[in-house]
Amino acid sequence: MNVPSVTRASGPRPDANRASIVTNVATILSPFLVGFSAVTWLWTQNRAEFGVGVIARPLIVVAAIALAFLVVFRLLAGRLGAASLVTSLGLVAILGYGTIVDVMTALTGRRSVGAMAAVRLVDIVILGVAIVVILVLARRGRSFDRTARFVGFVAAVVIVLGVVRPLGSVAEMSLGLDGAGAGLVDQGGADAAPEDLALPRVVPEIAPDDAAHPDVYYVILDGYGRADALATHYGFDNGPFLAELQQRGFVVADRSTSNYPYTYLSLASSLNARYLTDEIARGEPYRAYLSLIRSGSVPERFRDRGYRFDLIRSPWAGTSGSPLADELLGPSPPLDDEFEAALLDQSLFRGLVPQPSVADYHLAAFDALEAPSTDPRATFTFSHIVAPHPPYVLDRDGNVVLDTAALRGQWGGPDNERGYLEQLRFVNARLLEAIDRILAASTTRPIIVLQGDHGTWSSRYEVGIAHQVVEAERMSNLNAYLVPDEVAALLYPEITPVNTFRAIDRGLFGEPVLLLPDERWYGDGGPPSNLERYVPTD
Repeated sequence: MNVPSVTRASGPRPDANRASIVTNVATILSPFLVGFSAVTWLWTQNRAEFGVGVIARPLIVVAAIALAFLVVFRLLAGRLGAASLVTSLGLVAILGYGTIVDVMTALTGRRSVGAMAAVRLVDIVILGVAIVVILVLARRGRSFDRTARFVGFVAAVVIVLGVVRPLGSVAEMSLGLDGAGAGLVDQGGADAAPEDLALPRVVPEIAPDDAAHPDVYYVILDGYGRADALATHYGFDNGPFLAELQQRGFVVADRSTSNYPYTYLSLASSLNARYLTDEIARGEPYRAYLSLIRSGSVPERFRDRGYRFDLIRSPWAGTSGSPLADELLGPSPPLDDEFEAALLDQSLFRGLVPQPSVADYHLAAFDALEAPSTDPRATFTFSHIVAPHPPYVLDRDGNVVLDTAALRGQWGGPDNERGYLEQLRFVNARLLEAIDRILAASTTRPIIVLQGDHGTWSSRYEVGIAHQVVEAERMSNLNAYLVPDEVAALLYPEITPVNTFRAIDRGLFGEPVLLLPDERWYGDGGPPSNLERYVPTD
């Protein structure tokens, strides 16, 4: 008996089809994950400063680049896996350039313009060789699918690890937010009961001169330490510079300390003449305090008095602009987004979009201070110069030694002392030039306040240093005033920045304000409740 034969359908099984689709999708997604991981990792390192919305545009751009590369390399390689791997490597080389530079800097201790150019060249050469090898092997039948998917898996892990990292890891871009040890406390915290706090200082009654409207210059010199701290930790004698200031009529508060150890807290306090509380932040301390800086009550009060408000821009988000400013002076970056500027600066695309460097901002700030205003109104000028704080971009003569637009740099390392002192000497020289020009152009003697937002922090990176020493170095800041006698009468050696404009308001304008007790808070950053009261030991 003839049994009819059964003809089976040819072709792959449905399960195999589904598996093939899944693996192809994973292979296609791999370079996108690589690009996204670079963007999200930079954001997670600074998410206390930036909302998640800042990554939207960079992610779209990275996705477009990844798609274009993937299509081109798919046509060249003839295989999806090879195209995916080459695209991923290309994105790593492009977006990981800054990380490569950081690694080379850590290994060699050098971060010069020439060294970065050499890294860029090596980066491009290695990428080119890898692309050629992979494309040739792919044309000869070599499959790179598994390797491509593995790279995508690693990128996905990087994204997940970045997203779940604890908040507050913001040392790379945010000034001063590089952590700290436990503070020297006096059994009080930022939430201490009102009865535990000292009473306002008693100050003499001063007859105000309502007609006195001198120009006012408030110059913050980031990380400028007090003279005794500079002598102790850097072996530097700043006495000659302070003597030059005193010859010009400045009062130097030689026992001054900052109220807070971080730029964002210190300026939020001094530009509002008040201490800070958790209630102000409403759960987003960094961005809330940046808003306090950009819209401070101090410049607002000067505007209410008829003053013009000029802001000399810095590369830092808190002082790069202000809705209150009548005029913004200094560089105008094409990318007015600090996150995008930092991302661009860390990529191989650095230089394609001309972005002002940190050195450009320093030089422009002193130029702006020296330029007399043509406005007949009295002017309140605020300048936050991110120097002598790292990165160390200028030598003592103002020559650029590091061309970077990113505010990256630490207080430690073999070149810290040399870099800091070179930049300090530059700052000192340009300050005296600016002061002399301001005085020469003024018909009424101006008010000039020179202030460090906090001190230096080199001892934090030394082994076996007591935390009291670290805290004292960080909290000891420059504080010098050129003010009328009525204001000078209210100053004292230990005055802190929170009382700067309280003294000016009372002494110059006769406002019924009291000087606050000089409190000092130290800790790991975040909201003020994370800080503990610091008490100077000398």
